[in-house]
Amino acid sequence: MPSAGKYRLDSPVDIPANVELRGSSPVAVRDMSGLSLGTVILAYYGQNPGTPDRDRALISLTGKGAGIRGIRIIYPENSPAEASVIPYTYAIRGKADNVYIVDSSISAAYYGIDLQDADNAVVSRLVSCCYMNTIRLERSHGSVVELSLQNGTVITRNGLSLSGWLTEDKIFSHLFDPITRQNAFYLKASDCRDLKVSNCFAYGVRTLLSLDDCLNTGAINIGADNIGRNVPLLSVKGGSAVVVNMMRYNGKSYESDSADLQIYNRLSINVSGENNIG
Repeated sequence: MPSAGKYRLDSPVDIPANVELRGSSPVAVRDMSGLSLGTVILAYYGQNPGTPDRDRALISLTGKGAGIRGIRIIYPENSPAEASVIPYTYAIRGKADNVYIVDSSISAAYYGIDLQDADNAVVSRLVSCCYMNTIRLERSHGSVVELSLQNGTVITRNGLSLSGWLTEDKIFSHLFDPITRQNAFYLKASDCRDLKVSNCFAYGVRTLLSLDDCLNTGAINIGADNIGRNVPLLSVKGGSAVVVNMMRYNGKSYESDSADLQIYNRLSINVSGENNIG
């Protein structure tokens, strides 16, 4: 278990079966100005990958039951201070059953978490700001994403005194408008079964939840503020999903293509409510 402090990673790390990479925090963590303490990984590995969907991640959960808890990951060379960012590999990849990421933070990452062929995976109490997508699931059955938040202030309030870093007065002009509202999918899932998503919120992303041929998805208490214009908070292509309590500002609530979709209790800022679907 790493003690509190800063740890630089220039090479990838594998976490084997039933091993937990544990930081010093027993609760959810985030970058927050001078209060950013705990265990921090400074990520320098994985810049400009050829195939980010397959190239080795910074941290790989390689065996059944491997996990991460109480860790903050930040990419010190990837601030959008000049309204551009650098592609990196995924910060975390899991390709085994029962892997988990709990009480952790990912900041200034191009890609966040990639879970492939990982049944019963858990992402819980993740605080993040990723540029392209935060969580990606493929061919996963029975997985859970819950109690998680994405916001650009996770980048600006890092408390690490990094040189040339993005300041909060430029967060719209350099981060939200040119990058995340154009490109960022918070959660992308394809060919998944029985996925459960609850109590997740994102600010300034393109789309919160994208489902492609996923059967029996259940989502409750999800929302996003200031999403991209003329794009959906929820995108569903094929499969089936039930969504309860969905809130948005900007964009539109959903797009559906050949899906069995039910949505109940939609709320939009400046609109008292929207009709149920199903």
